[in-house]
Amino acid sequence: MDIAATITLAPGFTLRDSLLMNLGAPNMAAFNALPESIRNAALEGLVNQQIVPLGYDPLGIDAGSGINARLVQGSYTAVFDYGWTEFQIGPVTQALTVTSHGVAPYNAVEMVADPAGVVARMPHNCRAVRGGASVVNRAGFMAHAASPPWRGPPAQRAGDLRLP
Repeated sequence: MDIAATITLAPGFTLRDSLLMNLGAPNMAAFNALPESIRNAALEGLVNQQIVPLGYDPLGIDAGSGINARLVQGSYTAVFDYGWTEFQIGPVTQALTVTSHGVAPYNAVEMVADPAGVVARMPHNCRAVRGGASVVNRAGFMAHAASPPWRGPPAQRAGDLRLP
């Protein structure tokens, strides 16, 4: 089922129509042949066109948002793969890195016709976002830090992380 053809943005105008028109692609086969980064950017732009006029923030992390994070690979939108997400916390800096991995999508026909080929698909990194450490101080406020603000033995450090 072509979900993009069922989402109506305006009478007689669907999500698929808008994606194709914005990229000048004559059909979905041409759209799917475009590099993944272009398809993701097109979908992100289309979503932002719909939500920003309603007062919502655009997809991603705004520079002035106060969130101590940055995109280090890919884009905030990664929707054209079968994927999973890995969360890593730096042992020294306590920085959180969120990495989304993916493999090219496949369908049941491809799985039956070439199961070894589908299983052999190599995952790739779709995106990575890294954020500075945040701890809750004794007053209950979030404190952002590039490195852990606490010092001392583990018992003292554990006290710094408790909620009031």
